Amino acid sequence: MLLLSLGSAIFGRGRQTELSDTLGGIFTCTAWETAAIVYLAYLLATILSCWLLLRLNNAYSLIQQRTALPSTLLIFFNGCVPSFANTLNIGIWLSPLFVGLLYLLYSTYQSPGRETPYGIGLLIMIGALIWPPFIALLLPFLAGLIYMRAITWRTITAMLLGVLTPVWLFFCICFLFDLDPPYSIADFTAIFVPDEVVVSPWSIKNIGFFIALVVVGISCCISISYVISWYKIQTWYSNRFLALLFAVLLIICFLNPLSMTSCLPLLHILLAQAIGYYLTHAQNRFLLWQAGIVIAVYLFLYVWNF
Repeated sequence: MLLLSLGSAIFGRGRQTELSDTLGGIFTCTAWETAAIVYLAYLLATILSCWLLLRLNNAYSLIQQRTALPSTLLIFFNGCVPSFANTLNIGIWLSPLFVGLLYLLYSTYQSPGRETPYGIGLLIMIGALIWPPFIALLLPFLAGLIYMRAITWRTITAMLLGVLTPVWLFFCICFLFDLDPPYSIADFTAIFVPDEVVVSPWSIKNIGFFIALVVVGISCCISISYVISWYKIQTWYSNRFLALLFAVLLIICFLNPLSMTSCLPLLHILLAQAIGYYLTHAQNRFLLWQAGIVIAVYLFLYVWNF
């Protein structure tokens, strides 16, 4: 799958005009150098996300087996999207932060401390300053604290203080150095209001991958949340939270279709975790056929979008 990504970076170098124009105002580089920079950043972010996902499963035994299946699936899903190596995608760079949030949340199980909720609010707001729609994750992670039985007025206060800390520092820096803040309140509230501009679904980049992800993701989330979660209660809570987080990201995509491409890498993390659990625990004689169909669909989409 890494070779697939490398191939899309090499053979897609002719499609670097948009990227070169974007980075040309900052760096002096050719189209090929731009492709190499973006590809290396993408590759490092993906490898870091896979390592964190592996540590997440090993630390909390979410799959009850020591396996690298979720990390392998994440490489597969990201590697099958050629545009990830050809265009700037903020979701790829936020993927390690996203896995880190899951790690912090699962550590709060029946442990209503104040440091971890503060860290969750801090990371979410840092991500929101990079990409404003990221702030919508406050709601599901607040619900996640309820799932983890760690909700108290202290944890809520700590989470709010974590949100306010980077905002306070950011606007203080803007005030001290007489800089104009690049964001306004409208940038953070726009994701909760449906876009008035009608966007054709078929004109959105990677719409095929998104449709496949929705079908497979909903099926797996329902299965692991309500059908095969008979193991320890913490795993059942974590699987329910994955389904909730998956639904919130889908709602963001439907409300603002232009954010769909940026949400795709984050959805791939949830999909990899859900499929990894499903393939490990499902008692289904058609399991290999199901996995084969998903692989065939993604490889077909890779060739189609190359």
